[in-house]
Amino acid sequence: MGRVALNIMQWNAQSIKPKLVILEQLLHQEKIHILAVSETWLNSHTNLNIKDYCIFRRDRSDSYGGVAILIHRSFKAQICQTSNINPSLEVLVVKVFNCEYVEHVIAAYCPPHVYTSPADWDRLFSISDRKTLVLGDFNGHHSNWSTKTDSRGSLIFDSLIYHNFVTLNDGRPTRVRLVNGVLQQSAPDVTMVSSDISWRFNWQVTNECLNSDHLIIKITTSTNHAPIFTQRRNLKYANWEKYRQIIVEKIENHLMPIDLQEGYNVLIKIINEAADIAIPVVKLCHNPNSNFVPKPYWTPSLSKAVAERRLALANLRRNPTSENLTKLQEKVRISQRLIRNAKSRNWWQFCSFLNETTSASELWYRMRWLKSSNLSKPYITEDTAKNLLRNLTPDFVEPPSPNFVSLNPKLETEITLHELEKCLKSKDTAPGSDEISYSMLFNLPVVGKVTLLNLFNSFLSLSFVPVQWRNVRIIPIPKPGCEASSSIRLRPISLMSCLCKTFHNIIHKRLEGHIESNKLFAEETKGFRKARSCLDNLTDLVTQIQIGFSNKQITVACFLDVDNAYNNVDVTSLLLTLDRLNVGSKFCKYLWEFLKNRSLIINSLNYNLIRNTGRGLAQGDPLSPLLFNVATIQICKRIVSISNVNISQYADDFVIYVTSHHRNEAEYQCQIALDKLYGLFTQINLDISPNKSKICIFRKGCHRCDVKLKINNLYMEVVETVKYLGVWLDRSLRWNSHINNLTIKALKILNIFKVLAGSGWGVHPKHLRKLYIAIIRSRLDYASFLYDNSCKTNLAKLDRIQNQAMRVIGGFVRSTPIHVMESELCLCPLHVRRQYLSGKFWLKIKSMNNYSISKISTLTNLTQRAYWNNKKKPCLTLTHNVLNTKPIYSSDQIGMFSLDIWINYINISKIICIDIVGMTKSKRQLHPVSIKNITAIFLNNRYDNFHKFFTDGSLNGVEAGAAFYDLYANCHAKFKINSNSISIMEIELVAILEALSYIKSTNYSNVVILPDSKSSLQHLAQCTSNFRGRPVAYAILKLLMELQSSSKNIILQWIPSHMGLNGNEVADKLAKQAITDGIPLHIMPSFANYIPLLKKICFDSWNEYFDERSREKGIWYRTIQPHTLSSPWIDNKILNRNELVIALRLRSGHIPCNKFSYLMRKTTSPNCQTCQVIDDIYHILMECARNTSMRNDCDINILDIGHCNSLLALPLSEDTRKLYKVAAGRSGN
Repeated sequence: MGRVALNIMQWNAQSIKPKLVILEQLLHQEKIHILAVSETWLNSHTNLNIKDYCIFRRDRSDSYGGVAILIHRSFKAQICQTSNINPSLEVLVVKVFNCEYVEHVIAAYCPPHVYTSPADWDRLFSISDRKTLVLGDFNGHHSNWSTKTDSRGSLIFDSLIYHNFVTLNDGRPTRVRLVNGVLQQSAPDVTMVSSDISWRFNWQVTNECLNSDHLIIKITTSTNHAPIFTQRRNLKYANWEKYRQIIVEKIENHLMPIDLQEGYNVLIKIINEAADIAIPVVKLCHNPNSNFVPKPYWTPSLSKAVAERRLALANLRRNPTSENLTKLQEKVRISQRLIRNAKSRNWWQFCSFLNETTSASELWYRMRWLKSSNLSKPYITEDTAKNLLRNLTPDFVEPPSPNFVSLNPKLETEITLHELEKCLKSKDTAPGSDEISYSMLFNLPVVGKVTLLNLFNSFLSLSFVPVQWRNVRIIPIPKPGCEASSSIRLRPISLMSCLCKTFHNIIHKRLEGHIESNKLFAEETKGFRKARSCLDNLTDLVTQIQIGFSNKQITVACFLDVDNAYNNVDVTSLLLTLDRLNVGSKFCKYLWEFLKNRSLIINSLNYNLIRNTGRGLAQGDPLSPLLFNVATIQICKRIVSISNVNISQYADDFVIYVTSHHRNEAEYQCQIALDKLYGLFTQINLDISPNKSKICIFRKGCHRCDVKLKINNLYMEVVETVKYLGVWLDRSLRWNSHINNLTIKALKILNIFKVLAGSGWGVHPKHLRKLYIAIIRSRLDYASFLYDNSCKTNLAKLDRIQNQAMRVIGGFVRSTPIHVMESELCLCPLHVRRQYLSGKFWLKIKSMNNYSISKISTLTNLTQRAYWNNKKKPCLTLTHNVLNTKPIYSSDQIGMFSLDIWINYINISKIICIDIVGMTKSKRQLHPVSIKNITAIFLNNRYDNFHKFFTDGSLNGVEAGAAFYDLYANCHAKFKINSNSISIMEIELVAILEALSYIKSTNYSNVVILPDSKSSLQHLAQCTSNFRGRPVAYAILKLLMELQSSSKNIILQWIPSHMGLNGNEVADKLAKQAITDGIPLHIMPSFANYIPLLKKICFDSWNEYFDERSREKGIWYRTIQPHTLSSPWIDNKILNRNELVIALRLRSGHIPCNKFSYLMRKTTSPNCQTCQVIDDIYHILMECARNTSMRNDCDINILDIGHCNSLLALPLSEDTRKLYKVAAGRSGN
C-alpha cells in the first residue's frame, strides 16, 4: 500500500461565485481533496457546481457570510447535523468515511460583531475530539496564532486547549490589505486539529488570494491509500463471432451436469470465460491523485498570467504601496479575463462541434451531461443503508407452503426457442452479480440458446431457483433534490441477473396473455397494461370533476397512499389468487420458490449488508408490476359495486371519488368506500397511510368546504391542491399550480439552452430543435389537453417558454414574429399541439371501447350548460365533436389478446419471407426486366411444387378494392371495401386474409401467397413482437395458426410490384376492378388510419392561425413562404450554424440592422450610417455601398426585391448561399 498525498485548503472567499472559474482551475492544479470556504456569500437559490466535487453548504438568508466544504469525489462524505450551536456562529460539519487520518471536517465563520460565550466554543469543539479539523475565519486573535490577543481569541484558545485541539498556524498573516497606504496584516483564519493527528500535517500560507484579501492556506499530509482498480467489459468492441465460436467449442466439449444448480453454474462459467477472451475490458482507477485532469483550455499563456498575478501579490506584501496595489488589481483583472475567455472559447468549440454533420446518436452521447451524470454521488451511511434494507425487506415469518391445484396445459407447455429469442434484448443495462449482460445473451450461438432453454424449462417444471437469482444487489440512489441522509429519500436500484429477468419476462408474457385474454382485470386498473397509461386515470378523474361542475355538484376525491406497497405484498395471498385465476400450478410453485426466500445486499467501502425476506415483490423484477395488479385484482371490482363511487388505480396509486350535489352525501359514500377498501387491503396485508393520504374537494367558487374522512380511525388531511400522477390538481381546476410548477421546471432547462448557442457559435439548430422537443416540449405535452381550458394568462406562460426556446434554436432577433419562427422551425403553436394530442388520445380510448368515451360524451352534452358560457370548452369535448361521427374499429381488448395463444408463442419467422435470392440491390437500382427475371427464377426454384396465390389491393381516392388470384386453378375473388378511411397496407392485408380463408376450404397442402406489399408483411411480422397492430393482422395470425394445425404449409413471400409478372399483373387488374364490381366487404377502419386525418386537421388549423397572424406581421416572410412548413428545412447537411442563422434571419425579414435596432429603441435613427437611407434587408442586399465589393466577389446581380424573395424561397441553393455571404459581411452576428 503506497503513500498518497492528501491536500486540504482553507480560504475566506468574500464571495465565491465570481471567483468560481479560477478556483476550479486551482483545485485541479493543486490536486485539492478537501476545501473549507468561509464567507461564500450565497443563498438557498444559488446553484454551485464544480466538476468532481461534492459541495456541502450552509448559507445565510442575507446572502452574506456562509460556509461551504468541497470534498473530492474520491472520498465519500456526508453532512452531519449540529444542535445547540449559537445560530450566529456559522458552522458546517462533514464526516469523511474513507480517509485514514480525517473523519470530521468543520468549517466555521464567526462575524466580527457577534457576541460569543465560552459555552459556544465548548459546543463547537465537543462535536468531535478525534481525527477532526476545524477550519475557518474566527475574527479572533491570540498570540498562539497571531501578533495580538483579544477577548474572542482568548475564549477560543482556552476552549481548544480544554478539548485537546492544536492550532497549526505558525504566526504568519493570513489576511493582507492596504488601508490608507498602510499594509495591514492579521491572522483571523485559524486551522485547528485534534491532538491525535496534529503532528501529521504541514501548514503553509500560499501566495494566492484569488482577488480576496484573505490568503489561501494549504494543509498537506500523506495517507495510506491503495489505488482501487475495477474492470468493466467494453461491449462496444466485443468480437461476437469469436465469442460464439468459443461457446460452441466449450459446450460441445463439456458434458452438462444433471444437477440444475451445477448445470447453471457451468453455463455461467462458459459464458464468462468466452466473454473474457472476446470482449475487451475498461480498467478504471480510483486513486485520488489520478483524478485531477488539467482543463483542456489551459495554455502556457494562462499559466504566465497566473504567475504574474502571484508575483504582483508577493511584491505588494514586500512593498505595500498604492502602485503595487494597482499593479496587483490589474494583474488580477487580466488573469480573470484571460481564463474566462479561454473557458468560453473552449465551450464555444464544444458546442460548435455539434454541427450539421453530427449524427443524432453522437449528439445524445455528447449531451449526456444534461442528465447530471457527472455530479458526484453522496455517500450512504451504514445506518441509512440498514434503514433502507429494513423498508425493502419487512420482518416476516415464513408461512407453510400453500397448495396449488390449478391446471392449464396450454399455458404450462414448454418454452420454445422462438419464445426465448423474442425475449432476448440487445440493449444493455447494468448486469447482476454474474456480470452477464443482455447483449451477451442476445449473441449466444444456437447451441448456447438451446442449453439455456433446457435449463429454463427445467427450472419451470421442477420449481427450481438458482442461488444467484435469490441474491440481489441494491444500489441506493438519492432522489433528485434530496440528501442521502434518509432512507425515505433514496431510490433503490436493483441489479438482478439478466438471465433471471429474461426468464421472468417469458413468464410475464404468458401470464399477461392469459389474464388479458380472459378479461380478468377491472377496467379501472390501468397501471402497466398494454394501450393504457397515466392519462387514462387523469382523464377519468378530470372529466368526472368537470361533469360535476356542469351539474353544480362537488367531487370529493381521496388520494390514497399505500404504505410501502410492493414490499409488503403477502406472497401466499398473491399466489393463491394467481392459482384461482387458473394460470397453472407450475407458475405458482416456481414463483413461491422465488419469492419465499430472497436476499438483498448493499455493498460499500466500509460495510456489507445483507437481509433476507420472504415478503413482498422483487425489486427490478419484470413480473412485479403484473403481480401487484394480480394481488389487488379484487379491489376495484368491489369498490365499483358501491353506488355512485368511482375508483381509479395506477399501480399503487389509488383514488376514490364521489360526485354529488350534497357534501354530506358524498362524505357518507366516500367513508363507506374507504372502510371497505381498508378491509380489502388488510386481507392482502397492505396498509393505507392516513398521514400521507389526502382529500381534495373539487368545487366551484371560493367558499370553503370541509369533510371528515378517516382510515382506521385516523382522519385524512383536506388540501386545496394535490399532485396525482405528475399533475397538480387544484380544487377549482384552474390549473394555476400545475402550470406554475411546469413553468419553473421548464425555465431551468431553458437556461441550459441559452448557453448552448449564440448567434455566431453553438450547437446546430437542427440538434437544438431535437433537444427542445425531447427535453422541454415533452414536459409541456404531458396531460396538456386536460389543462387546455385554463385561462389565457396561464397558457401564455407556456407559450413564452416555446418562444424563448425558438429564439435560441434559430438565433432569431427579438423582433421576429412568433408565427414566423414556428413555421421556420416547424414547431406548431402549443394550442395546435394540444389539439393534436387530444385527438390521438381520443382515438386510442375509442378503439378500446373505453368507458372514458362515455364520460367524454356526457361532458360534451353538458358543455351547453350555463357553467361553460364564459369558459373555454375542454379540449377533449371539442375533439369528440369532430371525430365522434367517424367509424372506428372498437374492442374492449387489443388484438394480441384476442388470439387463442399468447403472442410471443406464435412463430411466423419461416412463414413470412421478404427477401429474394439474387436480388442484391434495391428495386430502384435495377432494370425492370432484370427484376422480373430474377423473381421468376427465384419463384420457380423455391416454390416449384407450391400452389401460388397472388394478392393485391387498390385505393382510388375514397374507394378501395382487394383481390386474390389462384394461378393453379385460374380462379379469383374480388372484394369491394366499403370504407373511406382505410390505408393501402390494410387493404393488402385484407386481400391476404381472404386468400387464406379461401385456402382453408381447399385441400391444398403447400401454398405460397405472393403479395407485392412489403410493408404489410413487415407489419404482420411486427405483430408477434408486442406491437399493437391492425385488427386484420391478428385475424391473419389466427387463421395462420389454424391452417398450421391442419398440416397446411403456408408461405407469405413478397414480390416486387409492376414488373410484368403474369400473376401479379392479373391480381393488380382484379383489385382495380373490385372497386366497382367486387363483393361488398365492410371493414371498420383502425384508429391508426385516422392519425393522418388528424394531422391534416391540425395542420389546417395551424395554417389558419398563420394566415391570420400574417395579415399584421411577417408580411415579408409570407411573400417567401406562403404556408407553414410541413417538415423542417433546417435538417440538412449543407449549411453550418452561422449560415443557417443568417438564412433564418433573412427569410424572416428581421436582421440586426439599424431599422430594427431603432424599433427596439437601441439606436436613435433607422438610417444606414454610410448611405443615410433606411437600413433594412433590401438596402443591405442591393444598395449599401459597404457591401458593393462583397456583391461583386459573390457575382450577385439582383434586379429587384422579387428576385431576392425568389432566391430566399430556395434557402439551400448555391445562389441563395451567396446572399448569406453578403448579409454576413454587413449585418454581423
